[in-house]
Amino acid sequence: YMSMYTIDKETGDLSIESRKYIDTAIAYHLEDSLLSRVYLLLESNYLQFHNYSKAYESHLKVIEYGEKHGQYFNMSISYNSIGTKYSQWKILDKAEEFYRTSLRYAQSSNDSNLIATSLNNIGDCLLHSNNLDSAAKYFIDAASINKTNSNYQKLSVNYSNLGDILFKRGNYDLAQKWFESGLQNALISNDP
Repeated sequence: YMSMYTIDKETGDLSIESRKYIDTAIAYHLEDSLLSRVYLLLESNYLQFHNYSKAYESHLKVIEYGEKHGQYFNMSISYNSIGTKYSQWKILDKAEEFYRTSLRYAQSSNDSNLIATSLNNIGDCLLHSNNLDSAAKYFIDAASINKTNSNYQKLSVNYSNLGDILFKRGNYDLAQKWFESGLQNALISNDP
């Protein structure tokens, strides 16, 4: 039932038939820890189709059921997704707030990939707020985790972000070295 829904691309809302599928999935998992996952899927789809009020309603349900069942991984992803929307809208203080909450839940879930993602995203907000020293710390911490995990795709982003900091500071030679390191890791991960 969780996978049998569609969202109307014009309205960004669930079709009537799909709403029945989701309601059935929710009914089957009412006391189950999978419920936060159902709402996380809904949130993701609502965000994709710009139905932000429904996405936020789903986000609140992810949090409600995630807290109830200790689903910190789902909660971290949910906060990260909302933070990304605020970042895209250039509302950096709100984005950073959601990313910091995402980091807290990522640490509770003990998922190093989520921790690294949250650290990088906080660093990105700080970079765009021109808080370069703090941004560098977050990028370095994220890079350390991604290097340990051999996550070359994300490591390339961390290195490129460090290059951005040096570029903003006018240290173009060192910035280029970080950009080249980012490119090398992107090539290793075969990420276009």
